[in-house]
Amino acid sequence: MNEVVQYCAHSTPGDLARERTEEIKRWIHLSSSLSEAERHLKENMSSRRKQVLHGKNLLLFKTLMEDAMHRDSDLVDQLASGFDLTGGLPESQVFARKMRPAAMSRVELRRISGLCRQNMLQTVVSSGDPKLDSQLYAATMKEVSKGFLIGPIEPADLPEGSTLTRRFGVKQKSKTRPIDDYKASFVNSSVSQTETATVHTVDHIASLVACIMRASDELGTSESLSAKTWDLADAYKQIPLSDHAFDNDGFLAVYNPSEKRAEIFQQKVLPFGSVASVTAFLRVAHGIWKVGARLLRLMWTSYFDDFLSVTTSETSRHTDLIISSLFSILGWKLSEDKLIDYHTMCKVLGVEFDLRMSGQGLAAVANTQDRVKELCEELDSILLSGSLRRAEGERLRGRLQFASGQLFGRSARNRMRTLSKHISCGRAALCDDTLLALCELREQISLNIPRLISVKMSDRVHIYVDASYDPEGCSGVGGVLYDSAGQTCFFFSQELSCDFLFSVKKAEQKNMIQELEMLALLIAAELWLPVAEGKRVVIFSDSESVRGSFLKSWSQNDASSQLLKKIFSLEEKSCCQIWLERVPSQSNPSDQLSRSFVTMWNGMTSTRVDPSRTWEQAAFP
Repeated sequence: MNEVVQYCAHSTPGDLARERTEEIKRWIHLSSSLSEAERHLKENMSSRRKQVLHGKNLLLFKTLMEDAMHRDSDLVDQLASGFDLTGGLPESQVFARKMRPAAMSRVELRRISGLCRQNMLQTVVSSGDPKLDSQLYAATMKEVSKGFLIGPIEPADLPEGSTLTRRFGVKQKSKTRPIDDYKASFVNSSVSQTETATVHTVDHIASLVACIMRASDELGTSESLSAKTWDLADAYKQIPLSDHAFDNDGFLAVYNPSEKRAEIFQQKVLPFGSVASVTAFLRVAHGIWKVGARLLRLMWTSYFDDFLSVTTSETSRHTDLIISSLFSILGWKLSEDKLIDYHTMCKVLGVEFDLRMSGQGLAAVANTQDRVKELCEELDSILLSGSLRRAEGERLRGRLQFASGQLFGRSARNRMRTLSKHISCGRAALCDDTLLALCELREQISLNIPRLISVKMSDRVHIYVDASYDPEGCSGVGGVLYDSAGQTCFFFSQELSCDFLFSVKKAEQKNMIQELEMLALLIAAELWLPVAEGKRVVIFSDSESVRGSFLKSWSQNDASSQLLKKIFSLEEKSCCQIWLERVPSQSNPSDQLSRSFVTMWNGMTSTRVDPSRTWEQAAFP
């Protein structure tokens, strides 16, 4: 993608438009020359696969992936044959390798399938919510009308050895999404994989935006960016099951609220809820992305069925035409009702990218207002009831993790840890700590402070901190700040009194160096984060335990955890994020500042600090 960004940055809008147009013309010519071979390929397919793949230019897709040097060379052949839902999944040669063995063999799955079918039919009953039952069955019948399902089918007509999967509904705002539980039918348990499929997340999009702005800045140009999302219609339903999967694993049971009984249908296409379906679809989506990126020089990302394109405002109209042509020529159907024009404000994956200042090298990402409102209302309801059950808590945790991940600061991680403790203990009633954590999370979500993507950071500072603990000698804390030229700007050096050490040290403790090292870090953050706003801040410590706790955002040492919370609060208040790195003690200039009380150093006077006050305000607020 960096190569694509650099190419686009060094091309004029006119040249880029002409090259893309010529490439699309080449595709049209290729499609025409391959039409006879395409017709012959589909003549040899089963009528079901031919129906599902009608309109898809498979051989053109294969040729273009070869031109794009995409390593998933067998993808189109497997797409034409349809995908299995059981057994070993074929390798793409694209995704990272990770072995996931099957929990049972295909033979074992077929052996127990008869008993499992009987049990499955007995579990397909009303959800207890008449509206949900009605919407789920209506969604199922809509799939029948679109040709994705066949049925109803009588239980006696199910083939020997075939599996039966329960369908249930999940509420999504105003609609219900059908989910096929291939875990409960043990189909997922029979799948083995040697790769883990990945998608382009919000961080990929942010990195792409940063890369484009950086390239523009390096060339001394000022390019205003805009973005647009493209969503495949009925994405999984555009890909067929293999004949083997259709005959043996395509059967689902759903509750019919009118007849008050389970009905059976047969899937023609990839189901939503199968491990194999996810991998198969992501291979296809990745292939489409690679073709667009490599051959059309598109600056875009792929997240399941969502493709996000970022371009300069000047080239947005032509880019829109090019991407529309890409999907049209290859035969992939888009959700026309979800298509909007390129805009400087773009919503995708539950977040909103603000590109209005991209010409000045600045962009922002935050949660959408709809997500903020929805989460705050849910948290208000939980706080009012004072209760949260395990299943609801796990769902809430997942949503909060994603939402808090789009905001500036680390403090949410500590609060999420408190929520996780509540979920794992199994009780419903919320304790005071959990109530406080949820209140703080609600406040953070409601503030919705965005993450900034900046092409320029005005400057950088390096801070070194250290502490010493010697009950029979000098115990102290020290720190020093250097500017980007390596010049000393400020330092502090403070001996710790015996009274202070006695008051904070627990009776059973033999050593408290970790707490003092963390205290030195907090003192430095208090002193210098406010003056380092907008700068890159790198802090060096020779304590591995402090660095580990900082990266985790918590410590098993309660005092250190409290000090960390204060550090994270200061980060958020100053909008200045710390990068913490380890430095060997012999290379740490603050080492000598912590081992004695130094008032003058390198021609500078020590900044006065009060470790006792800092400790009390942080550890005992």
